[in-house]
Amino acid sequence: MSEVNETLTFEVLRKLQQQLKQIERRIDGFEAELGAVRRREVELQAIRSCQLAMLKDLRDLYGLVARHHIQLGLFRGSAKDGPLR
Repeated sequence: MSEVNETLTFEVLRKLQQQLKQIERRIDGFEAELGAVRRREVELQAIRSCQLAMLKDLRDLYGLVARHHIQLGLFRGSAKDGPLR
């Protein structure tokens, strides 16, 4: 009777070990995918930062052009006043 219990226990433990190995492999795969997602996230953040910097540069340029138009007397105030000279 004790041999049957030991054999049964051994079989159950072996199956559990196999299942744990499968779970570990799946976790390793998920960790690899998560690493790739994090790298993409960093890349997207860099792109967003670049876009914000370009937006600020464009706003600065528009402000500079507007100041020059005002200084040269080319600014009329609104679009209904007509086109710029």
